[in-house]
Amino acid sequence: MLCFMSPTMNRFSCCRETLAKTTSALKPDPQEDEENPGKDENDGEDGEPKNPPAENPPAGQDDGETKEGGKTEGGTEDEEEPDKDKDGKEDGEPKNPPAENPPAGQDDDSTKAGGETEGGTEDEEKPDKDKNTEADTVQGTNPVDTARPAYEIIDGGIAVLDLPSAENAVIVPPNLLAFVQREQLGMALDLPAGSVVFGKTAVENIARYAGNRNITVTVEPVGQTEADRWEVYRLTISGADSGLMTDFGGNVQVSLPYPLKENERPNAVVVSYISEDGGLLPMPDSRYEDGHAVFTTTHFSEYRIGCHPVAFRDVQNHWAQDVIERAAAHDLVSGCGDGTFAPDANVTRAEFVQMMNNVLSLPAVPADGRVYSDVASGDWFCFSVSAAKQAGLLNGLGTDEFYPNRPVTRRETALILANAARLRNAQIDPAELFAETQAECVTRAQAVQIQTALLEAVNELN
Repeated sequence: MLCFMSPTMNRFSCCRETLAKTTSALKPDPQEDEENPGKDENDGEDGEPKNPPAENPPAGQDDGETKEGGKTEGGTEDEEEPDKDKDGKEDGEPKNPPAENPPAGQDDDSTKAGGETEGGTEDEEKPDKDKNTEADTVQGTNPVDTARPAYEIIDGGIAVLDLPSAENAVIVPPNLLAFVQREQLGMALDLPAGSVVFGKTAVENIARYAGNRNITVTVEPVGQTEADRWEVYRLTISGADSGLMTDFGGNVQVSLPYPLKENERPNAVVVSYISEDGGLLPMPDSRYEDGHAVFTTTHFSEYRIGCHPVAFRDVQNHWAQDVIERAAAHDLVSGCGDGTFAPDANVTRAEFVQMMNNVLSLPAVPADGRVYSDVASGDWFCFSVSAAKQAGLLNGLGTDEFYPNRPVTRRETALILANAARLRNAQIDPAELFAETQAECVTRAQAVQIQTALLEAVNELN
């Protein structure tokens, strides 16, 4: 079975690795010159430096030529001429002149590369800068702005952004959004009223929408419904002057706080999308996890959270009780009409296709299009079978007759699942679902288990 990654920021348990890697200058060993008093490696055989300075070398240069650290090869020049400039020029001008005139009396304790003196005292007085204040260089990218907020990468390629929140909103700057898009990462944000994780496809579309503008992500509670007192939240994304973005074209996982009320069961917690006309559509993968209602969506709007328990007399203490009751609470399956579910009865081909369509929400086909000779327009399964046929879900099952009331076999189930996985670019292994059974036909309880696996697969972040 596939597993969901909880999107709540303060509940990430994956191994973390810091993405930004700070570069710092390599500092020379302060004892190097004392231990190796021989010829400087930059000096050529004729005594001239391999990398000559910008100006002419000082007059009178001989075998006691001044080295970079201010010492001579013989180690005597600084003792005889302690006030002489470290670069060995008689006129006092350094070989590599600084922006300003050097301080008077500079001797062999002159500053080396990286800001350290030969005596090793400057770094004691001025410790190294904090690495986080340097202009970090991210592998494969241009240097990142030093003012950028912190972020970490967790398993799954998700960038967890550490951004300040005001009220119920977080502002994402365009340079950070562009970086996440360029690195092909998902993006996770933690807000006071909940958390959201945008998949890679959603991030790409949000970046196109934002352009060079900030985006504001808002998650805010707006009260309760009057009839049943369900909690209502509003989720939005907006740009400075481009209005609201509602459809992301990719998956977004949302986590909203929901403390269970008395007698409420976790498998009955349902999140429903509230349409503009007030209609309700259950989010099929919504679930309860650690005090939060978690669901996957492709658009922002208003959502309500509540409990919708459904029970069947004949599934109490059944191995599939939890998954059956959860599917029924989300209107993914229905019972036999008399308070039972018949979990161990074989599921028919028509019932199985209906269950798959409840997850995939396949587009409708023309009402007059008859795809099988034994499927009439008035049959309760006509819409689902026609939509499944049109989408390619039934490829390989024959072309003339469907046999809707015949029990579906494991082979047929695996074929339909493989077609569904290709249709939605999902990863699912049908063989894993049947590892514990050798029966030829599939029971209703097994069909719900397969439906749940497909539901999780198509709602993975992408």
